[in-house]
Amino acid sequence: MTVAAADILPDAPDLATALRLPPRRADSIRRTLSLDGCRPEGRAGPFLIAARGRDLRTPPAPAAPEILTEDTLRVRLSPDKIIEALDASPAADGLEDLIGRSSLRGFRAALAATPGLGAIAGRPLRVLLDDLVGLSIIEGAVWLHWSSNGQPPGPPPPDRRPPVGTCLGFRPGSSALTARHAPEETVFVPPLETGGDPYAFHPGLVDDAGPSVRRLRCIDVWRDGDLHIHALFQDSVTLPDGRRAGVHAYALRATADARTHRLTAIAATPTLLPHRECFDGPASLHGLIGLPLPELRDTVPGLLRGIAGCTHLNDAARALTEAAILLRLLPAA
Repeated sequence: MTVAAADILPDAPDLATALRLPPRRADSIRRTLSLDGCRPEGRAGPFLIAARGRDLRTPPAPAAPEILTEDTLRVRLSPDKIIEALDASPAADGLEDLIGRSSLRGFRAALAATPGLGAIAGRPLRVLLDDLVGLSIIEGAVWLHWSSNGQPPGPPPPDRRPPVGTCLGFRPGSSALTARHAPEETVFVPPLETGGDPYAFHPGLVDDAGPSVRRLRCIDVWRDGDLHIHALFQDSVTLPDGRRAGVHAYALRATADARTHRLTAIAATPTLLPHRECFDGPASLHGLIGLPLPELRDTVPGLLRGIAGCTHLNDAARALTEAAILLRLLPAA
């Protein structure tokens, strides 16, 4: 089951409007990230991921935008999501230390503890690696639509239904604990809307005709007195008829002190979530006010653990750490 904001929130924007990329701002940095995963040999085969990230600087008009960084990542996971191969361009030292690890259990701790990967701390590649966990979790959603469409059944994913208390959506008494997906409840995601801007998002999204899963991010950072951040986060899967079904989607807006980089305001607008209870998640973000942006990746999981937070909203909030990094790419005020 997937629920759209318009179903339960008054005055919620329509889906196409909510998922549209905002226009690029003059004198800003935009980071875009995408991860596409598929199992070309069917559900019992390896899980292949193609990921891209780009940092783009939009100078004051009328100068042309400047591509600052471009990273690509290809990953091969075993059927049970053990990393078998990693290849990044530009190359990164330390990736070989991740071979043989699960992309689910303990991966982020291993990523943080791998000395050779310190050099990629400011690159899109660091976020792409971190998001292998999220993509591995949501990959199970694609089989809600494809499991009866001629694909080899394979073993059931071990993470099909999280235990009670895993997150706010799975708190005791939640409808998520008994809900079952019905095809008529699918919320269809329109193609990524760029407003005709060729620089709005990086090229190279993988439009697989078979069962596949996708995670997209867009993070805009600019100064206007304070540091301002606008971030979009979207998960979706392909359908047998060629359309895409939404799984999660959030928009986040935040401001931070330009000198200390501490959060002064943050708000999330949910667009697509699996269950009605998930829409209570944005209220938890108030506890992040006052925290330094560079610490969010590490502190959010502890502060918003279990039913205190939403797993995927936490993922969206953790990525705000990147805003402090992207600010360094803007010319000094």
